[in-house]
Amino acid sequence: MVRRTRSWKQSYRSLPAHVRAQLSDLPPNEHLVVGCAREVTVSAVRAGDWSHAGITASGGKLVVPEGFLPPREMGRFSRWNIDGRKVALRDRPKVTVSFCHDSPNFGDYAKGTHQVCWDREVWQKETRFGKSLEVSMTTVDDQVAFRIDERLDPVAANFERDLLEAVNILQENVGCAGVHAAAADPATFVGSVRVTWELLPVGTRDEMVRAVVAKLGHGGRPVPDTVRERIEAFHALGPTDIITGSSGFSRYIGAKIQDDLVVLENPIHGNAVYILGSDWEEVSQRTRIDLLRDETAHYDRVVHRDGWQRRMTDIVDSRRRP
Repeated sequence: MVRRTRSWKQSYRSLPAHVRAQLSDLPPNEHLVVGCAREVTVSAVRAGDWSHAGITASGGKLVVPEGFLPPREMGRFSRWNIDGRKVALRDRPKVTVSFCHDSPNFGDYAKGTHQVCWDREVWQKETRFGKSLEVSMTTVDDQVAFRIDERLDPVAANFERDLLEAVNILQENVGCAGVHAAAADPATFVGSVRVTWELLPVGTRDEMVRAVVAKLGHGGRPVPDTVRERIEAFHALGPTDIITGSSGFSRYIGAKIQDDLVVLENPIHGNAVYILGSDWEEVSQRTRIDLLRDETAHYDRVVHRDGWQRRMTDIVDSRRRP
C-alpha cells in the first residue's frame, strides 16, 4: 500500500487544545459535527495534493465534488474508518487463552505427530467496525468547507473516542479539524442516508451490467471495476428486479429476489452485502454503522472475502420462500 503524505500534521494522540476550546463554546448537550474550512489552491490541485478528495481544476477554477470517502492510504484513521480494527481492552483483566500446534514425535514427522499446547494471558479485545464516514465538501467564497458526515452526541458513552476519530480522519485528509453545532446545517447532517431506489427490469447479465454502469456513472461519476462482479453475482440469484439507489454522492446496487428478500450493497466503498427482508426500503434508509450497532435488526451481512458469492447464495436460498 502506498502511503500518501501531506505538508500538514497527520493526526493527534488526544483532542487538540483548539477543539476543546471550541467544545466549551458550544451549547451543552447539543449534537455537533467535525468540520473546518481552508483555502485550496489551483496549484496544489494540479500538483495532485487533492486528488484523494476528487478536487480538480478547470479554466483556473476549482471543481469541487459533493464529497469523498477518505482513502485507506491517507493514514491509519482513514484505514480504520473502512476496515475497522481490534482494540485491546487494557482497562479489563487479562484472560487465559490456549495456543496449540502439532509437533513431530521424537523430532520425526514420519513417526506421527502430537499436539503441544500452552496457555498465555492476553488482553481482551473489542471489534470496532469501520464506519465508512464520508467527508462532505462545499465551496465558501475562496475556501472549501469540509465536514465529516456523522452527528456526535456529547452525552454518548463513547463521545470523546468518536470525536477524536472524526477529528483525525479529517486532519489526515484535509489538514484541519474543528467542531460545530450540527443544527447549523441540518440539511447536510441527517441521521439517515435518504436513499432513492429505482427498480430495473432483469435482462441478460451483460444488459444488466451496462444498465447499472450507466446509472452509477451518470454525470461522469467513476464506476468501480467491482460492479460487474457484483451484478453477475446478483443476476445468478434469479432476481425479479435489479435495484439501483442514490443518496447524495453515494450509490447503491442490489437485487430483489422476492417481495421480502433483497440483497443490497454500496459498490463504491462497501465491503459487504446486506440481505434484508420485507422492510428493506425502511431499513436501507439507516446508516451502515446504525445497523451494525443494532442487535435487534433483522439482516444478514456477508463480507467480501473469498467465497462470499457462495455464502450469499446459501443465505438467500435458506430464506427464499417456495
